[in-house]
Amino acid sequence: MPLPVSLPPSHPGSGRAGWHLVDLGIDILHNQNVTGAGIRVAVIDTGVYRECPVLQHAAIEAYDRDGHAGGDDHHGHGTSMIAILLGEGIGVCPDAHVLSMVGASRSDQTGPEA
Repeated sequence: MPLPVSLPPSHPGSGRAGWHLVDLGIDILHNQNVTGAGIRVAVIDTGVYRECPVLQHAAIEAYDRDGHAGGDDHHGHGTSMIAILLGEGIGVCPDAHVLSMVGASRSDQTGPEA
């Protein structure tokens, strides 16, 4: 499952990987070694796709709804949220440790189409 990281050509960050880090001033924190080291973040979403290229370095524990190890993402939203946190070159806290828990799945009916 590829992670959609491209922006529309009209977006100010188009063509600049990690544009949000500069636009939000997070690069300043990274330059001061504020990268999330020692922090644990729980993400309750659709799980995580561990083969995502920007997450290969990331510290992630993943569990399914029953508390078993795994928590594979078959939807993509959870993986996208974790990439925003930990993604190599794009993460706001790339050295944090994420605990990913499945709280939603592709069969859940949420949003306006429900």
